[in-house]
Amino acid sequence: MQLFRFHTKHFLMVVLFLGLHTTNVAQPFKYLVFFKDKVGTNFSVGQPEAFLSESAINRRVRQGISITERDLPVSQLYLDSLKSVGAKINYTTKWLNGALVEVESEAIADSFAQFSFIRKHNFNLGTLGLNEKEGIDAISIENSLKEDVAFYGNSFNQLDMLGIPAMHQAGFTGEGIKIAVIDGGFRNADQLPVFDSLQIKEKLLATYDFVENESNVFDDHDHGTKVFSVIGANLPESLIGVAYDAEFVLLRSEEVASESRIEEFYWLKAAEFADSIGVDIINASLGYNIFDDVIDNYSQNDLDGETALITVAADLAAATGMLVVASAGNEGNDSWGTITPPADADSILAVGAVTALQNYAGFSSIGPTADGRVKPDVVAQGSSVTVSSSTGNITFSSGTSFAAPLITGLAAGIWQANPDLTNMQLIDTIRSIASQSEQADNQIGFGIPDFKKLLEVTGIDDINNFDIGVFPNPAENNFDILFPENMEGENFEISLFDTSGKLVVNRQEKVKQARINMDTQQLKGLFILKIVGNRGAAFTKIISK
Repeated sequence: MQLFRFHTKHFLMVVLFLGLHTTNVAQPFKYLVFFKDKVGTNFSVGQPEAFLSESAINRRVRQGISITERDLPVSQLYLDSLKSVGAKINYTTKWLNGALVEVESEAIADSFAQFSFIRKHNFNLGTLGLNEKEGIDAISIENSLKEDVAFYGNSFNQLDMLGIPAMHQAGFTGEGIKIAVIDGGFRNADQLPVFDSLQIKEKLLATYDFVENESNVFDDHDHGTKVFSVIGANLPESLIGVAYDAEFVLLRSEEVASESRIEEFYWLKAAEFADSIGVDIINASLGYNIFDDVIDNYSQNDLDGETALITVAADLAAATGMLVVASAGNEGNDSWGTITPPADADSILAVGAVTALQNYAGFSSIGPTADGRVKPDVVAQGSSVTVSSSTGNITFSSGTSFAAPLITGLAAGIWQANPDLTNMQLIDTIRSIASQSEQADNQIGFGIPDFKKLLEVTGIDDINNFDIGVFPNPAENNFDILFPENMEGENFEISLFDTSGKLVVNRQEKVKQARINMDTQQLKGLFILKIVGNRGAAFTKIISK
């Protein structure tokens, strides 16, 4: 069987043919057709606002990513030519420059040979899917004596493991971050009390079902509902999501009842849609390796970051500046054992699972990739994770499906705190604050990340030559540096450094009324405040929202 193959580090296609096989495929037939170029497209890279939202454009600008021909919609001339011979256009893919089409007979597909603009077509797609078996490890979560346990309820342990209470106390709850959850359905998520605040604040931005080609995602499987609740729930004393103030896009790409490769294409379309409306983070709690037709199965050698269609799609999504967070897979106890695509992609975060006691969860898929890279990247609690069911009950589920959204929410908080990070820098940051950042392995990767370490790695010396205060902290627009009264009238050099050590503010100020006011309207994130005067120096941290 021949497959798509891309060099993901440069996002270049190197093999242009994909053979897909299905059994008992009913009419109409579905084909994936790829074009040689985008001649005749109605769009240009010089006017991206015609095909990308303002936030999608800003994401690229912020990270120094150019808008290229790959971002352009496909040629309408080519689509019209396919229609002229009886093909129905289901979807188009701008990143791979192609279209999913339906034809009533294979003879119509054979007629595609007359079109010189077609690069390749030679396969009939069936239906594609989620090979996500829930882990069976069930470890009860003991009550914590920490102050936050009452507010977070049974979700305290899974959040505290990642330092999320500290992240929330610092004011980072995902505000301003757009998260797409791509899954198998979100049954009743529009009716559940855990999501009431999102509905009231109008933070559910969009929904789409790419399997059924409709906007309703609330009448399908409930796997996505549980995943979504780990990030976005807000039900005090029961279930608190990691990034409950984020904005959400819910997309269905998975037909849970079957396993075939068309679902990988649906995931690609969902990722393109997420990009176009300005999503920052994609959560993908699904994976593909075994299909209904065994001839379509991936092999261990295919885990090279370049072969599986969904892996290529995940890296293309990363190329737009989005962060992709994917579950590693639940094959740890099976003969397969290792991660499942798209977790082998080289530009995403693959997430494995640990128990509530922070031990490796035996069901969690391990690495390495076929080309020797460490996977998973990091881990979070995946055993007995507190979730909301589609009936509104607060219950427990296990699997890397539920570890991934915990890391997604952590990433949202870190990005809110440090909005100038690129998606690749964000990945590096999360790895750097993990429990074994200096000795990663293929069982739990770089380990369990902890938001509190983000404060610790800033390099501030605990010894200050004099005492200062900062109010308010976190700050909005401005803050006051408070000095002892005996420093009135003294001159100081005031500097602000970001978490990479870059100097962003430097000025000379005199203490008046025992304070100096700093304007932070143009600054967002975590900074180191350094104050130098005749008596020495003082350091502290400041968060600007």
